[in-house]
Amino acid sequence: MTTERRKAPRRTIVSIEKIGAWGQLTYQHKLSCGHIDVRKRKASSSDIACMWCLRAKEKQVELKSFTAPSP
Repeated sequence: MTTERRKAPRRTIVSIEKIGAWGQLTYQHKLSCGHIDVRKRKASSSDIACMWCLRAKEKQVELKSFTAPSP
């Protein structure tokens, strides 16, 4: 599944946590929606696109298209 960050809804960053040792450092951005976005660099803005919200929305649409057969 390919997704574009431009289509994803923007969420406010609640906190940023540094994870890993030198050379393998990642930043976990905790968002207001409850999802966590892992990036190599710390975001400079106060809100970022939440790819997990976009994926969840796409899956909901996909699941709604499946209907149970009528008896």
